[in-house]
Amino acid sequence: MALAKLTMAVACAELVLASLACGSSQTRAAKAASSSESAVATWTSPRLGYKWALSDEWEFYPMHEMVLPPKRLAIDAVAAHKKGTKRPSATLLVWDYTIQDRKTAWGSDPADYEQLEELGLDMMESRDVEHLGTRRITMFGLDGIEVVGMQGNERLSVRMVRRDRRHFEVRCLSAFDQSDWPCESAFRTFMISEPPPRPAAGAPRVFHLREPRFGLEFDAPDDSWLATGPHVGGGGAQLVWMWRQAEREIDVGVMDFRDLPAAPSEERLLENQREFFEKRGNKVVTAAAHLGGEPCHHLKASGSDGWYRDVLLLNRNSINYTVLITQRKRDPKLIARVAKDFRFTLLESERERKEARLAPR
Repeated sequence: MALAKLTMAVACAELVLASLACGSSQTRAAKAASSSESAVATWTSPRLGYKWALSDEWEFYPMHEMVLPPKRLAIDAVAAHKKGTKRPSATLLVWDYTIQDRKTAWGSDPADYEQLEELGLDMMESRDVEHLGTRRITMFGLDGIEVVGMQGNERLSVRMVRRDRRHFEVRCLSAFDQSDWPCESAFRTFMISEPPPRPAAGAPRVFHLREPRFGLEFDAPDDSWLATGPHVGGGGAQLVWMWRQAEREIDVGVMDFRDLPAAPSEERLLENQREFFEKRGNKVVTAAAHLGGEPCHHLKASGSDGWYRDVLLLNRNSINYTVLITQRKRDPKLIARVAKDFRFTLLESERERKEARLAPR
């Protein structure tokens, strides 16, 4: 049951991460590439476990990237083009796409490829790229999906594969009349290793959440609710804690957008959630509510699988707070209790500034 519900949080995160993968600050990778000959030839990511060595005719170039501290949003975005030309160009995006390790290998379910196609189509639609077609491909020795579109007089190919818990995506922009994949030569030497282990979420336990980094506290209704977490996703951007009691579950999640030029709006995140549930046959309505005493959005999903899911969603201080309550029968009293027992506190940075102001001089 938990894995099925976690997919909702992951799907929302994927759409957000994909749409934000090109920020507005200059990349540290690009700075390193301009100052070191070895950096020009090779990009290595120990955090996400891969190495990209360019062939002689390609070079890295300055690209907007987010490679942030491990407790913040972390997406690798690295760009290259053929020397002396603007096109073809290749942008590599890599991120941790799931907050739990899968029990089955990715690609064993046809829905895995459908999800990749949806991700590619959503990205093109958000950028007004005309969709031309989709096909199955092999890249880096892995099976995946290619979504092709036309942007002006150029051809945009988005190739996506997954290994372990990582999403690898190459966006190749080229002249429209090229019949082959023009970015092939850029990836002759691309090696994927095992990802570093992620922190253990721990065995089910009595747990009272106190998280000053994100300015929140939460207590389950009583100690018969046992918790696991945090479960980590989005390269460290997404944390989720889960409390279970019989056939009921409360998931409390945060996504940290503080290092982005602009955080996605609460309305956009809500729409992502709505689309996710509706595509899976849920009846969805939205309403106004409160979380931690502050106004928020409330999404109510009634599934054909017999589960009722209530999502309370709120953006605050460039952090998204999402609470998911799953039940066999919707209990308004439980929803109200959870919303009340979710409390906002001072962010760690705010507390430090306050203590500095009050310190004797």
